[in-house]
Amino acid sequence: MLKSLRWKLQFMAVTLVLLMAIPLLLTTTRMMEQTMKERHKKQVHQESESLVALIDTYYKGFRQNVEMFSHSPLLQTAGDSVRTYITAQNVKMDSSTRGGIEEDIYNKFKEFGETHETAIFIFFGTRYGGWVGYPEDVRTHFDPRTRDWYKDAVANQGKVIQTEPYIDYTTRSLVVSMVMAVPGPDGQVAGVVGFDINNDAVSEMARRVRVGETGYVVLLHRNGSVFVDSKHPENNMKKFSETDLVDDENVSRVLSGQKIHYNAEVNGITYHVHSEGVDETDWIVLVFMNHAELHKTVTSVRNRLLGIAALVVLLVAIAGYFITSRLIRPMSNMVGELAAFEGDLTLRFQARTKDEIGALARWFNVFLEKLQNLLGGVRGETGKIEASVGQLEHIAATVLASSQGASQQANAVAAATEALNSNMSSVAAAMEQSATNVSRVASAAEMMNTNITTIASSVRSAAEISRDGVTQAQQTSVRMGELDAAARAISEVTETITEISEQTNLLALNATIEAARAGEAGKGFAVVANEIKELAHQTAAATGNIRDKIDGVQQTANASIAAINEIVTLINTINEIITDVTHSVDQQSITTQEIAENIHQASQGLNEVNENVSQGSVFADSINREIMGVNEAGKEIVAQGEDLNEQAEALNALVEKLKQMVGVFKV
Repeated sequence: MLKSLRWKLQFMAVTLVLLMAIPLLLTTTRMMEQTMKERHKKQVHQESESLVALIDTYYKGFRQNVEMFSHSPLLQTAGDSVRTYITAQNVKMDSSTRGGIEEDIYNKFKEFGETHETAIFIFFGTRYGGWVGYPEDVRTHFDPRTRDWYKDAVANQGKVIQTEPYIDYTTRSLVVSMVMAVPGPDGQVAGVVGFDINNDAVSEMARRVRVGETGYVVLLHRNGSVFVDSKHPENNMKKFSETDLVDDENVSRVLSGQKIHYNAEVNGITYHVHSEGVDETDWIVLVFMNHAELHKTVTSVRNRLLGIAALVVLLVAIAGYFITSRLIRPMSNMVGELAAFEGDLTLRFQARTKDEIGALARWFNVFLEKLQNLLGGVRGETGKIEASVGQLEHIAATVLASSQGASQQANAVAAATEALNSNMSSVAAAMEQSATNVSRVASAAEMMNTNITTIASSVRSAAEISRDGVTQAQQTSVRMGELDAAARAISEVTETITEISEQTNLLALNATIEAARAGEAGKGFAVVANEIKELAHQTAAATGNIRDKIDGVQQTANASIAAINEIVTLINTINEIITDVTHSVDQQSITTQEIAENIHQASQGLNEVNENVSQGSVFADSINREIMGVNEAGKEIVAQGEDLNEQAEALNALVEKLKQMVGVFKV
């Protein structure tokens, strides 16, 4: 289809439109995608700050209530009147029925707990170990002063301490504790008051956060625990690194509170994750957005742009079709007139337009006019060429007859000379073959002599190596003997160490007996004696292990000495055989050298005879070449005569064809 000029022009127009539209489409899509990402980041940041602000507000109220309780005179003056459960065994708390200040504290806690449902437990531990709490539960050997939260509050007086999230063993809910030291009237700490706060409200806050249609929030504590996963609650209180919410590469970056973006696959769905730590808090907010949803708007805009681009291309193609049809119509008319051209050089095209196509028609008319004049002159000169060709044919026939006679005489002389040259060449070839054969025999003899000499040298080297091998094996045998002697010496040392460990063990036993007699005063000495006894046992075990390994070394050394002695005997036998082979090879080398010298002398004599025969063959060959040259010259003359005759005939045929071709045109 692209062979047509019309379609080529249309293709160029569509291509130009696409070259402009595609970069514009890509740039617009990229800008839209970047804008959507920036909008998403901004929205995520705002949602993160809003969520953390809600959580801080939620906890801030409890902090204020803890501070209020810590300044309550009722708690500050409790003293040692509050019951303790330090030695209790599954005893239910009874502060509500004990009366006095303890019951007043309980009623105050109850009043607060009934109005604050998320405060699942309100408690007060005194410096004397007393304990009041609402609601009342069962306690066993409970001393609040030993708890970490109590120690942290005492160490940070005047400050509310918030614990890390944990799972409450009674309610199985996610809990955060807030505690604060209560100052006493004597300037010392009267105790620690605090709340256990249910975080279901925080989880609900996280679940209500929506980013897009499918986005959800994960609240992470800086200690590495997932505090709230609003979509997958089974991840709550799991280690962040043990979930599929992040890959190993980004765990440390997320927990450091950096503002980062990454992709994660959760339950087979790919999410774009934005992680951001909130300043001056322990919270890290992760917002998960479905990757398909994030790119949904960009994809929609891109598809619309593609549709617009396709429509523009279609309109350009339709417009191009009509424009190119208008441009191509004059050229189509010219093509039709040329198709009807039958050699009529009087034909002229009509130039109706003033554009490039009209100029083409006018110049084509000029070309036809000049061609008409040219062919008219050719037709007049063709008759003259025909007369000259006839004369050329007569001359060519005469030259061909004379050259054929001379060539026959030269052929007879060349045949006789060639027979003489062939005989001389046969003799020279036979002599040269004889000389070559003798030279090959001489070369083979010299090569055999060289190989025998090499073999003799290699055999001598082998003898030297075998003697060195005997020496090295004997030295190795001596060293192995020394190794055996050293192993026996070490064995004697290990026996001595064994005896010492047995004596040490006996002394430790005696020391234990004496320590037992000494009673309480000898307990420390008894511990030392037991340690010495254990060390003696370990020494005896280690010495036994060393003795076993030394026995193994001795056995290996004895076996190696026996094997080396056998190797020495075998190498001595091989050395004797090599010595006999060396003597035989030397004798063979002398005999082969004499044969090589005799063959070399014979080869030199044959080379001299071959040179004489070769000189005679060269002279005969020279004569033959001279005669062959004369013969070839005669053949070339005949060939040239035949070519001249053929060219004359061809020229005559060409003249006839030229007359026919010129006759086609109407001039």
